[in-house]
Amino acid sequence: MFNAFNNDDGMYIGDVKVDINPITPQQTGTLESYLPQVEEYLAGVREAREQEPKSIFYTKMYDEQRFYENTSGLDVDALCKAYAECDKPFVEMGQYGKRISEADYAYIQQGDKLSFSLEFDADKDEIILSDGEHFETKELTETLFPQKAEPETKVTLTVAECGEFHNFGEFYENIETVEEAIAKWKQIPPERMNGIPAIGINIHTPGTETYDDVMTDILTGNRFELDVLDYIPEIKDSPQAMEVIAELMAKAMPLMPDMKIDGDMSVALEAKIWENKCRI
Repeated sequence: MFNAFNNDDGMYIGDVKVDINPITPQQTGTLESYLPQVEEYLAGVREAREQEPKSIFYTKMYDEQRFYENTSGLDVDALCKAYAECDKPFVEMGQYGKRISEADYAYIQQGDKLSFSLEFDADKDEIILSDGEHFETKELTETLFPQKAEPETKVTLTVAECGEFHNFGEFYENIETVEEAIAKWKQIPPERMNGIPAIGINIHTPGTETYDDVMTDILTGNRFELDVLDYIPEIKDSPQAMEVIAELMAKAMPLMPDMKIDGDMSVALEAKIWENKCRI
C-alpha cells in the first residue's frame, strides 16, 4: 500500500502533495505507542485554534438577521468593501463567513478571543465596529457608498454682436473675466444692424466635448434675462455661475440707466450684486 501511494505520480489532495511515511518500530515505535502521540499533537492543534482570536460579522435587513464567523481572512476595511460590492449583501455576504447562532455570536463578542466584530444594520443605516473594548458607530450608506464629488466646471463668458444668431457678426468666447466681456461688448459699433449685442454665460465640464456645454445669453441689449434661468437649472443651481452673473449685473448696471430685468431677482442674487457693487 505504501508503494502504491508513494509512486512517482504521488498522491495529491487538491494541489497539495500528501507526504506518506511508513510507521516502523525502529523510527516511530509501534502503532500502539505512535497513535497516542498523534492524538496528543492533534489535540494541541485544536486547542491552539480555539484560542486564536476570531472575527465575526452580522448582517440585518428587514428585521431578519444573520451571524457569521469570518472565515475569509478579510479585515474590517476589506469586509466593508465586499459588502458595498454585493448586489444582494444580505445573501451574498455568506461567502465570507460560516453561519453561527446569535448565541455563539454574542459569546464570541463578549469573550476575550474577539479579533473584531462588524455589524451591518441596513434597517438603522449603521455600521458598528468593535475590537472587544471599543465600539465605533458609522453611517452605513455614507461610509460604504460615499457620494462622488461633482466634477469641477469652468465658467466663462461670451460676447455676440447678434444675440439671436451668434454666427452673424463678431463673436467672442472663452472670456475669463467680466471686465473683458464688458469691454468687448462696448466696442461693438452701435450702428451695426446685425442684431442686438449680447453677453452670455457658458459652463464647461473638463473632459467633455464643447457641444455638451451649457450656455445662454444673460444680457441682451439693455435687458438682463433672468427668467431664462428657470429653464436652465445647470446655471441657476451653480454657485460659481451665479457669482459671475451677479458680478456682471453689478458692473454693467452703471453703464445702462435704462436697464430692465426680466424675471424675478432672488434675495441671494440681489445680495451678491450689492457685494460686488461695494467692491467696485
